[in-house]
Parts: sequence; structure tokens; C-alpha cells
Amino acid sequence: MDEMDELSDDEKRTLKQSVAEMTRDTSATELASVRYKKLLGKAGKGIGTALNSVTVSVITEAAKRLLL
Repeated sequence: MDEMDELSDDEKRTLKQSVAEMTRDTSATELASVRYKKLLGKAGKGIGTALNSVTVSVITEAAKRLLL
């Protein structure tokens, strides 16, 4: 994620936190999913697709339903 030049440092930090939150079923999962989708779109299609493939393999089922 650090190599995503399209995102600011704050956005990269938010993206990392969002992925971490989506690995647990908590009240923050839905908000994390919304943030993740928004930032992934800003990152660009190529890197977004690659990151999404990896992320979907580690997040909770609830987060997957929100993303897919």
C-alpha cells in the first residue's frame, strides 16, 4: 500500500486501518468497508484490482458481502 502514489500518506494510513478493521466482525466493519472502497477507487484500477484480490482472502464474510 505504501507504493500507491495516487494516495496521500493519510489515505494510505486509513486504507491500512480499514483492511485491519475488516478482518474482525465489529461495529466498525461497515464503515471500514465504505472507506476501503472509496480509497481503492482513488488508487486506480490496476493496483485496486490486485489489492482487492489479496484483501478479499483475509477479510470477514460480513465485509465481503459489503464489498461484493
